[in-house]
Amino acid sequence: MKVAIAIGMIFFCIGSFSKEKLTLTEDNISEMVKRGNHLVRSEEKNVEALKEKTDSFRRSFIPKLSLQIGQETFKYVTSEFNSGAYYKAGMDLNLFNGGRDQLQDEKSQVNFKIARAQEEVSLYGQIEEARKAFWRALYLQHLIAKLEEGMNWVSSSKAAALKRIKSGVATDSDRFEFEIKSVEINQDVERAKLALAQYIESLKILIGVDEKTEISIRQPLSHDHKWRTLLEHSEDEHGYLFEADKLQIERSELTSRLAENRWLPSVDGYAFFKQENLRQDYEHPDAVDRQQTVYGVSATWTLTDFIEGDVLKQSARAEAESKRYEWLFNKRKIENELHMELKELELLDKLVHDAEENIVRSKKFFELISREYKRGVKSSGDMLLATEKLMNSHIRKMEIIRDFQLAKTHVMRKLKK
Repeated sequence: MKVAIAIGMIFFCIGSFSKEKLTLTEDNISEMVKRGNHLVRSEEKNVEALKEKTDSFRRSFIPKLSLQIGQETFKYVTSEFNSGAYYKAGMDLNLFNGGRDQLQDEKSQVNFKIARAQEEVSLYGQIEEARKAFWRALYLQHLIAKLEEGMNWVSSSKAAALKRIKSGVATDSDRFEFEIKSVEINQDVERAKLALAQYIESLKILIGVDEKTEISIRQPLSHDHKWRTLLEHSEDEHGYLFEADKLQIERSELTSRLAENRWLPSVDGYAFFKQENLRQDYEHPDAVDRQQTVYGVSATWTLTDFIEGDVLKQSARAEAESKRYEWLFNKRKIENELHMELKELELLDKLVHDAEENIVRSKKFFELISREYKRGVKSSGDMLLATEKLMNSHIRKMEIIRDFQLAKTHVMRKLKK
């Protein structure tokens, strides 16, 4: 039995030491998302796939070589079985395709650029999500600590109430009042711990680490004035958000030009050397008499392209105009949002400083009520009110800082930071 327990302890220790530990800060989240986020990696591979499809114009002039070899046996109704070999070696060469190959290649290039623009939007979107989860988790971490400190304040008040009860100047109702408040605070702590665990698990997914990794967040819940550098930005910094819309206009215009060129013929060169099978040329049973050498040039028109080409051209032009209006709308919308979000940061910055001053007032109020409660001047209700004011002033400041950091994170995504 002792041996089994010892072995179990060894395996437990090995498991504990094998867990990877990771410390997260606001500064290292961005790099972790770039390296580990699976959605970001997926977008990278999609861009890579579209990159391989570019340069099709040059490849369209590569000769298409083919080789066919066969052996067959056949029998007509009254004849004997005959057997013979056949083969064909040929080459087709694209000489001219009405400019469609080049336009198709340009369209592939635009598709690649759209995918790259979407990859960038997705990347900074995932960084924003990770930063938001980080700040919410950090807020909850500090909230739990402050609530636990608040429980100590309530316990201290309860101790003072017990002394008053013993001396006969208070009743058990004072004690019950403080005990009820302790239970309520403890409930808030348990809820906050569950929410914290959820955000930690979300962070693991967003930065792409193993679910067994232990994440620790070590950073003060505060704000600085460096965010004001965000005010100094140019359109180039947030232009990436509507770059895909702009490129879609270009793609629709290329589709229109492709449709416009559908009336032009396809000109191909071809050459082949073949030996017909015996069924196709039974009049020449000898293999040498069934051999053919052919080369030539052909031009091909498809009559329906004259009609469909015009329809597709008009449709693509209308689509290009639609995308242009969408791009202009999104551009103005994002610029307006950014302007208002920077104003929101200014307001939240001011509210943080107001909240700090209120903490000083709440602390003084709490100290005054505590002294007066011990002297018997104030009631337990007054003491609880002072405790709640002190706790709420701290929590309100933390909430404003959290909201400030979330708003800053949203602006940073728009400015590619």
